[in-house]
Amino acid sequence: MKSLSTLFLILFYLIFLICGCSESESDLIEKNNSLSDNSARFSLTKVDSIGIEIGDSNYVFGNIIDADFMPDGRIVLLDVLKDRISLFSPNGEFLTSFGREGSGPGEFMEPASITVFSNGEICITDFMRQKLIYFDSDLNYQREISGFLIQSPSLIGSGCDGSVVGLQMHYFIEDENFLIGTRLAKWTDSTAPEIEYASRYNPFNGEGAVTIPYFAFATGSDGSVYCAEASKDEYLIMKFTAEGDTVFTIQEPYTRMYRTEEEMACAHFGYVLDTPGFDSNDRRAIRDRWEIDPVRNAISSIHIDGDDRLWVATGSGEHPSPQFEVYDSSGNHIFSFHTNLPAEMRWGCWKMVFGNDRILAFDNNPAYFSKVIIYEIEEHHN
Repeated sequence: MKSLSTLFLILFYLIFLICGCSESESDLIEKNNSLSDNSARFSLTKVDSIGIEIGDSNYVFGNIIDADFMPDGRIVLLDVLKDRISLFSPNGEFLTSFGREGSGPGEFMEPASITVFSNGEICITDFMRQKLIYFDSDLNYQREISGFLIQSPSLIGSGCDGSVVGLQMHYFIEDENFLIGTRLAKWTDSTAPEIEYASRYNPFNGEGAVTIPYFAFATGSDGSVYCAEASKDEYLIMKFTAEGDTVFTIQEPYTRMYRTEEEMACAHFGYVLDTPGFDSNDRRAIRDRWEIDPVRNAISSIHIDGDDRLWVATGSGEHPSPQFEVYDSSGNHIFSFHTNLPAEMRWGCWKMVFGNDRILAFDNNPAYFSKVIIYEIEEHHN
C-alpha cells in the first residue's frame, strides 16, 4: 500500500461542503429561457471494458484513479497503487506502460490525476512529491513543477498553451484565523497560480474535522473553464475565459433530491489510502462511523465533449440511472439525456471521462477490482 503526506487528503476524499456560488443577474442563463434542440437523441453503447481481477498483469490494476484520451483516441489510465501509467488502444487493447514507485524521472510516489494536452503531451500530479510532472507524446520525461505547499493540485485538466487547470487544497491566515479550503486555478511555470477561477475556505481551530469544499470543473478546447461548487440545494454553473473573466452563469431551480433504494444499495465505502501515523485501526474507525448520504448533489460532475458541448451530471429525476443536462458553449440548453446506465454510476466514487465520441467510466474507489468501461456516444436524428 502507498502512503500520503498529510491527513488533509483523507478529508478531501471523504468530506464535501454544501454551499453555493453567486453571480450578477445580468450574466444568468436560465434553462427555461434558452433554446432547446429536440431533433437530436443520444444513446450510450458499451464498446468494451479494461481490467480483470486475475490474469494478465497488464490488465490487473491496483486502482485506476484517473484517465484521459490521447488526441488519436488511445486511452491513458493512471493507477495510483501501482504508480503506473498504461496506454491502451481505442478498443481497450494493451499497448505499453511506464512508471514505478520512486523519486526519479518517470517514477511516482502518489500519482493522483492525469491530463492530456491537444499535442499529446501528458501531465501527472503527484501528491507525495508535491509536483506536476510532464511527459511528451512518446511518454518521455520532459520537466516538472515542484515545491507545492501541502500538495500539488489534486485533480487536473488541460488549459491553453500548456497550462494546467486544477483543484488544490490551500490555506492561509487572516486576522489570526486559520482558513483551509479549495481553489480552482491555473498553473503554467511555477507553484504560484496565474489565475484563480473560484475558491472557498472554512475556518479551522485545530480540533476535529474540517469540511473541504469541492468544485466540479471541465475545460474547453479554447481554454475556457466551467465550474460548479458541490451543493445539495443549488444548481449553478459558471463559465470563465482562460484569462479568468466571467462569460456566463447557468442557474436553474432545483429541489433537493434523495437517492433511490437501488442507489443506496449500490453505495460502498471504498478504500482509504495509507497515511503516516494513520494505521488500520484508524481506517476501521472511519469505516465504522461512515454513513450513506441519502441526498444527491445537484451537480455531481461536468464534462466537455468533442463538439464543445457541456454535459452536466445532475441529481435531478426519480430514476436511479445517471442523468445529464446538455448545453452548447454559449450556455443554451440543448437537451436532457436520461441514460440507462447502472444505478451504481450515480454513486460518488464513479468518474466519467469524455472524449470526442466516447466516455470512460470507472469506480475510483472500487469495492472489488478496478476496471474501466468504454462507452460510445451515438447521436440519432429524427
